[in-house]
Amino acid sequence: PEPAPPPIPMSAQRTGKAVSESNDVGDTDGSFESHARLVNLERIIVRTVDVTIVVKDVQVTVGEITSIAREAGGWVVSTNRIEKHREFVSFRVPADSLDAVTFRIRAIATEVKTEVSESRDVTDEYFDLGARLNNQNATQEVLLQLMERSETVEDALKVQQTLTEVQEEIERLQGKIKLLEETAAFSLVRVNLELEPQKMTVEEIAEKTTGVGESVRFRAFFKPPSGIEQFNYTWDFGDGDVVSGYQTAPTEKDDTRVTA
Repeated sequence: PEPAPPPIPMSAQRTGKAVSESNDVGDTDGSFESHARLVNLERIIVRTVDVTIVVKDVQVTVGEITSIAREAGGWVVSTNRIEKHREFVSFRVPADSLDAVTFRIRAIATEVKTEVSESRDVTDEYFDLGARLNNQNATQEVLLQLMERSETVEDALKVQQTLTEVQEEIERLQGKIKLLEETAAFSLVRVNLELEPQKMTVEEIAEKTTGVGESVRFRAFFKPPSGIEQFNYTWDFGDGDVVSGYQTAPTEKDDTRVTA
C-alpha cells in the first residue's frame, strides 16, 4: 500500500484537481451535487508518467529524485533496488507540478531512453459514482425512517439487514470517489534508473597463428568497476564477423575477470 498522502487542498477534494473560482457556482453545502457543479468547470484527468533514464550514479540520483518529489509537495511511493546498477523509484506530486518535475528528471539524466505519458479522463466515472452514492444515501434515509416505524423486532431486523448492506455500499462508493480525487490531484511518476555504461580496459591479447579448419579459442581479461557484476562484451574480428556475449568468469586475481 502507498503511504498516506498529505492533505489535499479543498479544491482538489471537490474535483480531483484544482479548479478556478467562479461567481456562478455559489456557496457549496458539501454534498456530491455541489462538488459536481465545481468539477463541471473542467475535466478530471489522472496523469501518469513512466520514464527510463541513464545516470552516472544510481544511488545519488535516487536521492535527487526524492528531493525533487518533496520540493514539489509530493512523496516517494516505493523504491526497488533491482541490481547494483539498476533501480526503480515511484513518487506522487501535485498534478499542476507534473510537467516541471518531469523536466527536472530529464535534466539529471545523461540519457532519456524512454518516456511515456498517459492521461486518463475519469470525469464520467466520477459522476457515475456520485450518482450512485446519492441514490444509496436516499435509500439509507428511507430505511432509517422504516426502522423507526417498525412495529415488531422481526421487521426491524429485516430493515437493519438491508440498511447494513446499503451502508457498506455507501462506504465502498465513497472510497472509490476519494481514490479518484487523490489520484487526479497527485500524479504518479515511475522512474527506471540504469547506470551509464562504462568502457573497460582489456588486457592486450597475444596474436595467434592458425590454419584453415582449425578451432581457435580467444579469451580477454579485464578489470570491472567496483560493485558491477554484469557485463556485455563484443568480439570484432575485423572482417564483419561480430560476436557478442555476457558470460564471464573470475580469475586468480580478485579484481580481474575473463570472458568465458
